[in-house]
Amino acid sequence: MVLNLRSIAVGAAIVVALVGVGWFAASDGDARAPATPGTAADAGARPGFGAAGPASVLVATVRSEPFAQDMEAIGTARANEALDVTAKVSNRIAAIRFREGQQVKEGDVLVEFDGDQLRASLAEAEAALSDSRSQFSRSKELFATKALSEVMLVQLQATLSANEARVTGARSLLSDTVIRAPFAGRVGLRQISVGSLVSPGAVITTLDDTSVIKLDFSVPEVFLASLREGLEVTAHTTAYAATTFKGVVSRIVMAGSSPAC
Repeated sequence: MVLNLRSIAVGAAIVVALVGVGWFAASDGDARAPATPGTAADAGARPGFGAAGPASVLVATVRSEPFAQDMEAIGTARANEALDVTAKVSNRIAAIRFREGQQVKEGDVLVEFDGDQLRASLAEAEAALSDSRSQFSRSKELFATKALSEVMLVQLQATLSANEARVTGARSLLSDTVIRAPFAGRVGLRQISVGSLVSPGAVITTLDDTSVIKLDFSVPEVFLASLREGLEVTAHTTAYAATTFKGVVSRIVMAGSSPAC
C-alpha cells in the first residue's frame, strides 16, 4: 500500500521585479541623471538601455502562506484487532456455531465443547455446597445455646468455604467449554470439525476486526521534525485502485534509525 503523508509548513516570500532600469549608481554614490537625446551622453549610452525617464519598480508585499510538504512511503495494512481463536483445555468439539467468513458480534458463541462431565461435576459441587450451608446454619444455632464448640463451628465454616470454591471452579471449567467472540469481527477458515479432539493452544479459526485498518510504515529521519500525531494520511492500494483511503497518524515510534508510524 502506498501512503502519501502531507504536512503543512509556513514560509515567507517576497517578489520584486525591476522593469526598464534606466539609471545606474555612480562610483561616488551620487545618482547619475538620465541623458537626453542629442547629447554626448546619449551617444555613449549602452545598447539596450533607454533614457526616457525614471525606472519602473514593481514590489509585492511580504506575506506568509502555507505550503504542502508531501512524502510517499510503502506501508503494511493490519486489522484493528486480530487473534487466533484457541482452546484452553483438551476437549472434543460438540458444535460449531459460525460460518467461515461470517461477521460476528462481541459475545457470539463460536464453538461448543463436550461439557457433560463438567456439568455433572458442577452439580455434585453445588449439592455439597447446599449441604454445607444447611449444616453451618444449624451449627450457629447450636453454638448460640452452647451445644456446639467453637472449634466445630470453625471447621464447618471452613468446609462451607471450600465447597463454595469448588462450585466456582466447576462453573469456570464449564464456561471454558463455550468459546465466544471477544470482539466484533469476521471469522476466517475453521481448522477443526465436529467431533475433533483439540488440545490447549490449538487454533480453531481466526477473528479480525477490519472496521478500522492500521497502517505501519517507516519514514526517513529527515522528515522526523514534520511528523506529529493527527497528521493527515492518504493511502492507495492496487486492490482498490480507484479508492483513496484517508486517515491520521495515531502513533510515532522510533524503531532503529527511522521513525515508524
